[in-house]
Amino acid sequence: MIGELRDEIEILRPHRIVDEGGGYSFGYQSLGTVAARAERKRAARDRTFGAEQLRSRKSFLIRSRDDLIFEMRIVERGQTYRITDIQDQDQTGRFALIEGEEIMQ
Repeated sequence: MIGELRDEIEILRPHRIVDEGGGYSFGYQSLGTVAARAERKRAARDRTFGAEQLRSRKSFLIRSRDDLIFEMRIVERGQTYRITDIQDQDQTGRFALIEGEEIMQ
């Protein structure tokens, strides 16, 4: 499976940005790039605010990491994806299969 990881993705971790008024907002910080196998899935229809858009979906196979959470983002070829699912690919804990949905910008 290692030989199949020919794409490169960047993993972004959420973090809080404190403002001067005592509040905060969320931002994302890069954890670096990793080798992956990116595979296009069927697009999903999004009918938000009365306008219909197609959202691209992809799956990303990477070596397993202990720090993966749903709040993270994945950037592949300039497009950002929201993580919708994380699975153990082969029941050995060596590889993780991440499902992502495009974030419209």
